[in-house]
Amino acid sequence: MHTRCYSLTGIMLLLLTAGCTKEFNIELDKTQPLFVIEGRISNLTGPYYVRITKSTNSLGLGGGPYNDSAEAVTGALVTISDDSGITDTLIPANSYNRYRYFYFYKNGKVDSIKERLPPYYSDKYRGDRGYYETTKITGRPGHTYHLLVRTGNEEFHASAYMPNAPEIDSAALKEATINAKGDKGLLPFVWFKEPQNEKNYYLLMYNPITDYPYDNSFNRFIPSGVYPFYVVDDALLPPYINGMAVQMMVNGHDPYSNNYPYIIYNDPVQVRLSSLTKEAYNFFKALGRQLEDDGNAYRPAPSSPPGNISGNALGLFWATQISHKLILR
Repeated sequence: MHTRCYSLTGIMLLLLTAGCTKEFNIELDKTQPLFVIEGRISNLTGPYYVRITKSTNSLGLGGGPYNDSAEAVTGALVTISDDSGITDTLIPANSYNRYRYFYFYKNGKVDSIKERLPPYYSDKYRGDRGYYETTKITGRPGHTYHLLVRTGNEEFHASAYMPNAPEIDSAALKEATINAKGDKGLLPFVWFKEPQNEKNYYLLMYNPITDYPYDNSFNRFIPSGVYPFYVVDDALLPPYINGMAVQMMVNGHDPYSNNYPYIIYNDPVQVRLSSLTKEAYNFFKALGRQLEDDGNAYRPAPSSPPGNISGNALGLFWATQISHKLILR
């Protein structure tokens, strides 16, 4: 887990700055693994995925999003139910040989082609990596969803309400400052009405348009040093958002994140505006702080993000309505 890695880094830095010469043996094999449960349901096309892993006692970060160091939990009973009586028993995810529509912009219009998922796409959501997928349930705003996970003698629960998301009126690419160094580049901007008589939290992000109607984007690779979620509390937002930049948070210490955000002019982009509960907002805000804080004496690493999984497990199960807009030129 990143949390443990950052915390240990902070401890070791403090030991070095104190000038202590005593040798310490950090016994990683004696740390207690915890279950980590991550899942989401939305109003976009499924399937939706729940991933179950165990935190490891290794400092290694693995080989990227398709080969991380997490210990997969397989053979679990996983269900998602809603407040209207629908229960979906999830199955081990298997994207191999699955067909999917891929979208592209050509000759002034959006078109699609149905093709089999390439191997490097289907390798991400696999049952042997701890992923489980839904078979029938569809997310609807205004409803509450309940997650049940049972593995061995352990049982975990979580509930998530799906708030409404405002419709995006328009979106466009504009030149803006994209990082703390002052570099210029293209960022998506959005325009939408913000309800003033209710408390709202939002998450903004952007994707290629390749699989824009689907909840999970297969056609997206983000370096580990880039945090692609931009979360917003509406406390200071005006009634009409007249152009808000969809930002990315970049860790300057990661050599692979130097070129982000990176958008080519005239490259089609999908912008997503997702509704959040306060619980989900706090979780994503804490994740962002982990990327910002490097564990030094003046900016110590924060604790694990506050999730909503019962039974002493880490992670978050959340429900979101997603409104979206395509920027085609």
